Amino acid sequence: MKIKLVVMLGLFFIPLTSVAERSNGNSGNSRLKVCYNESLNKLYVSGKCKRASVQLLFEDFTIASFGLISSGVTVMGVIGSRNYASLGGDRIENLASLPSQTAQVFDSEDDVQVANTLAINDECGGLTCLSEFESSGASRCTGTPENPTAPSGVVCIYPTTNVNAESLVGFNIVNIANSNTASPTAGSVGFGLSWDAITTGVSAVEGVWAYTAP
Repeated sequence: MKIKLVVMLGLFFIPLTSVAERSNGNSGNSRLKVCYNESLNKLYVSGKCKRASVQLLFEDFTIASFGLISSGVTVMGVIGSRNYASLGGDRIENLASLPSQTAQVFDSEDDVQVANTLAINDECGGLTCLSEFESSGASRCTGTPENPTAPSGVVCIYPTTNVNAESLVGFNIVNIANSNTASPTAGSVGFGLSWDAITTGVSAVEGVWAYTAP
């Protein structure tokens, strides 16, 4: 049985672990001792708490880590923001993280796709606000904002709000760590969405996304 442990001290709350699994009695890691030093306002895990520290002891638990997103599993999330564009044509970028790492590395712009939703068409006078490149692959994403889906190996972004934004495109973030050096780790835990403001003023794109691990 998986249980999430959270310690609450006054106004502070800190997750001790991402996930804790109840031990079956065969594990040697079935005890978790947490210390809180009030003078330092510090919470830490230790085998022995120092003086003037509050000791919190959890027994019969072992620490478990999140693994890769399993093949065939679909995960979902949100992406987007509201910004002020000083000029028409200002480029705005947003990043999003997967809930866990995937074995796939998003190293191609084809891996991240923006769907051609009603929000996209309404803002651009009935014509798509997607970039020309993005429009060519939009039919791959057959879900809706209410029921986001994605084919295997593709992130599908379904905008629900599109204000003063055009040339929407999804992109990979393999090079986020250094523009000249690829970062496979970044490319397997997240992706991005960008657009151009049409005119000066508030420019916003908000929506949901889905990804199915291959």
